[in-house]
Amino acid sequence: MNSSQKALLQRGRHLVDTAQAWYGSRESREQRALQVLALALVLFILYFLIVMPVFHYRADARARFENNAQLYQWIEANRPAMQAAAQNAPVSAAAGDWVARVNAAASQAGIALKGASPEGDNAVRVQMEDQPFAAVVGWLDTMQRDYGGQIRSINITPGGASGTVSLRATLQGAL
Repeated sequence: MNSSQKALLQRGRHLVDTAQAWYGSRESREQRALQVLALALVLFILYFLIVMPVFHYRADARARFENNAQLYQWIEANRPAMQAAAQNAPVSAAAGDWVARVNAAASQAGIALKGASPEGDNAVRVQMEDQPFAAVVGWLDTMQRDYGGQIRSINITPGGASGTVSLRATLQGAL
């Protein structure tokens, strides 16, 4: 034990001795009140440092369990739909081929591409004419959300018929 620890220990003993002397000098009625206050303090500390955290942890664990149980029930209820969607998902011959993914997603969205050609590293330039606007927007959203694609450049003009558009865009695939 080094000298600083010894000094700290001596100071602690001195404080305890002083507190005991002070307590001993009190009347028995005051000592009884101090004992009751000390007991109340100990119970207060035990409640707020041990009991409350245990109850909060238990409530949080129950809430997590119930949330996970609901999620499990939803997954089980929707398993057939998810399996059917997984079986109907387009799979290209070369899964890493960005151009094939773009073409497959366009076909699935009901869009006819006029052209799709590779451009640079993992990018594709697409052209389409007179396609339904809602289908084109949905296809672009699918490319970003499901395939991680980003639009590098885009040019949209009104199509020949009402509600249709022509598009020229460069889509960057996720690296």
